[in-house]
Amino acid sequence: MGRKSVEADELNMDVLDQACVNYNYSPSKLSSVNMKKFWTAEEVSKLMKFVSSHTPSKVIAEELGRSVESVKNKIYKSKLTLEAWSKAEEEQLKHMLNAGMTYEEIAKELKRTREAIRIRAMRLNIARKYELNSRPRFSLSNLSVAEKAYIAGFLDGEGSFGIQKSGYPFVIVANSDKSVINWISEKVGYGTKWYVNDARGNRKPMYSFRIQTYADIIEFIEAIIPYLKVKKQQAQLLKEYCELRLKSPLRNPLTGKMTLEGRMLEIYKTMKNLNKRGT
Repeated sequence: MGRKSVEADELNMDVLDQACVNYNYSPSKLSSVNMKKFWTAEEVSKLMKFVSSHTPSKVIAEELGRSVESVKNKIYKSKLTLEAWSKAEEEQLKHMLNAGMTYEEIAKELKRTREAIRIRAMRLNIARKYELNSRPRFSLSNLSVAEKAYIAGFLDGEGSFGIQKSGYPFVIVANSDKSVINWISEKVGYGTKWYVNDARGNRKPMYSFRIQTYADIIEFIEAIIPYLKVKKQQAQLLKEYCELRLKSPLRNPLTGKMTLEGRMLEIYKTMKNLNKRGT
């Protein structure tokens, strides 16, 4: 054993002894505490094999007797990556998506994680198309004309179609009557409900219903646009914007930010002006 190893062992023992004094632990109890544990060459070799075979971090952690966080940090610091996708695998992925297979089913077939499948599909510009075309439809097509017109009426009066500065689209309808928001949410079947309690003055609490994903916004607008009167133009523009987003890269590969250019930028500016005028 070298001098450095001896010094390290002595230092670890000093830390252990001091911890026992400070926290009134017995050495046997403290030995179960996960002290800083250096990675051996053998462990790193095993880690590389686990990563290359797409083993989940939780399983790797259990096999190596480490925390999930420790495993993820080591993977990141070692710049370990999963095996590169071959052209044959990419073609197989496209074929499976076109056949209507889910990410989970494809992951099992290709022996990769669901997230790896989703990310690769996104990079091949087929993820959004897949999610739009194969996602299960809810009950919008089953809504009566009266129900669609009722929802459209609320959007004309107390709703908004818009695009955030960051590039993300949204549809929002707000009301102080919670039962109205619950009814719309139940009928649409997706989106999220929000509650805002404004303590200023005697203002009533507000409830809102929001849709913020491309596929859901497109489907929602298609269902209610025939019944919109005041905000039909914003709805048409937002639908076009979401369709363009599905066909284009979501982010600038250099900056990592949402891209807003060309026709999408035109739509963003037009909608911003329309919403400023309150139409």
